[in-house]
Amino acid sequence: MRVAEFLRAVPAIVFAIDLDAVITFSSGSGLRPLGFEPDQLVGQSIFDIYPDRTDFSQEFVRAIAGEEFRLQTTLGDRIFDTQYTPLFDRRGVLEGSLGIAVDITELVHNQRSLQQMALSDAVTGLASRAHVETLLDTLLTGTHTVSVLLVDVDGFRDVNDTHGHAVGDDVLRQIGARVRDSLPAYSIVGRFGGDQFAVAIQETDNRSIARHADNLLNQISRPLQVDVMVDGAPAYAELRLSASIGISVADNYNGPTTSSLLSRADSASHVAKRSGGGSYSFYSADHDRSARRLSLSTRIRHAIESGDITTEFQPVVRLQDRSIAGFEALARWTDPILGKVCPSEFIALIEASPLIDDLFDAVLHQALSAALAWQPESDDRPPVWVSVNLSARQLRNPELPGLILRAVSEVGLPTDLLTLELTETAILEPDPTTDRALHVLRDAGIGFHVDDFGVGYSNLARLGELIAKGLLRSVKIDRRLVQPLPDDGAHALLNALRSMTHALGLDVIAEGVETEAQLDALTGLGYDYVQGWLFHRSMPAHDARKLIIGR
Repeated sequence: MRVAEFLRAVPAIVFAIDLDAVITFSSGSGLRPLGFEPDQLVGQSIFDIYPDRTDFSQEFVRAIAGEEFRLQTTLGDRIFDTQYTPLFDRRGVLEGSLGIAVDITELVHNQRSLQQMALSDAVTGLASRAHVETLLDTLLTGTHTVSVLLVDVDGFRDVNDTHGHAVGDDVLRQIGARVRDSLPAYSIVGRFGGDQFAVAIQETDNRSIARHADNLLNQISRPLQVDVMVDGAPAYAELRLSASIGISVADNYNGPTTSSLLSRADSASHVAKRSGGGSYSFYSADHDRSARRLSLSTRIRHAIESGDITTEFQPVVRLQDRSIAGFEALARWTDPILGKVCPSEFIALIEASPLIDDLFDAVLHQALSAALAWQPESDDRPPVWVSVNLSARQLRNPELPGLILRAVSEVGLPTDLLTLELTETAILEPDPTTDRALHVLRDAGIGFHVDDFGVGYSNLARLGELIAKGLLRSVKIDRRLVQPLPDDGAHALLNALRSMTHALGLDVIAEGVETEAQLDALTGLGYDYVQGWLFHRSMPAHDARKLIIGR
């Protein structure tokens, strides 16, 4: 995804102010509709820029007082959803506030249009099928950067049959709210009738869409509290449901239409439901590709059990002296029949099933053993860590911390040399099980990266909370933001992200560095670490060891 497309999809202003309400940083394409350029406002007081806005006085007094809050702001004809997070220096002293303002003008206008046209679902308050189709028609006339997810609630008929339609409607309202709240603010969310919800997201990257789908499955599977009648008396009941999600991506096809996208997503949802529910499936018009996916599904368990899925390691390079700081562990699969299987094929497939736990356990043990073997023999050289990817589904497993700590203990690697890579989606919303796992692992010395940072819809308040508790070590900037360098737009965005992450006290790693021009730009911007083919591709454990200790 080009940076320009990303910025059009998520217009934003990133800024920081000091305790005198003077702007110390400003960037983002959201400035231009307001008549400003990035960095133009640095050094100016917010009260001087908008002297007639008394509401700004109240807003910025709250910000520089160290309050964390979120609100909607109107500037000219644009509407922004703005989040303020206090900034502290290394001694913990308040030094200002960090703000990110996301342009939600179109979303608000669509909501108003929805109300005016009375095109809302009577049960859930979400958009009706007619309005979803109208919005999709509008999107497709301007861009094919859109994906449709159809969400079917598994076993919903049993709810109506057992508890009645009033309880069924309450369940639909709760699920509808979870679907809406689990997605980026610019998403289209509606109910198509019965137990089916429709979602349109202005993204087409399969990994990103898969993360959204996985998050939806996790949110829907949380217990639902409903009022029921037992022996003629009111009582509370807890229901647990799952969902099947079908996904259709617009730019995978020539001339996509609203009708074709919805039809393909519906077909994919039936595939997910036939697999047992509680999963998602991407639509594929290519029969050979569908047959291959079926082959992968049937062979993947055997591959894990037989050791056909192995682990390779890609170095993370410290820019200060070009030394190797650590390695990311990456799963690789060579099947006796299918040959080499692309990670993007099988990772997304495994992440949608319980097999992700088996894969993680295998990769974790291989990574820990490799890291123990490659530690420098000389005390004057810093130790080299290893990072392992962890999915949102796994974080909600209450047994996860014990499994990880037992593995570390068995292998004998110091816990501070293990880092777990998390997606923004995995930690976006507070969850008791997730938070407990993070705290237990942090207390044991294990660190955390936020992976693919910069292309999701970050909840800065949540990130600030995790940082304040010492739960995050660094962020990894998504390769899609690095690839366009040295393009000016990419340079400005990466400068903003580096400034923001450093202000939050985090190290920052740039992924996907493949050219000298990209490296020069990142070095000039003050990035800490880089990872990419310009330095090293992924390699077997014995080659990683040779890089560190020479044999």
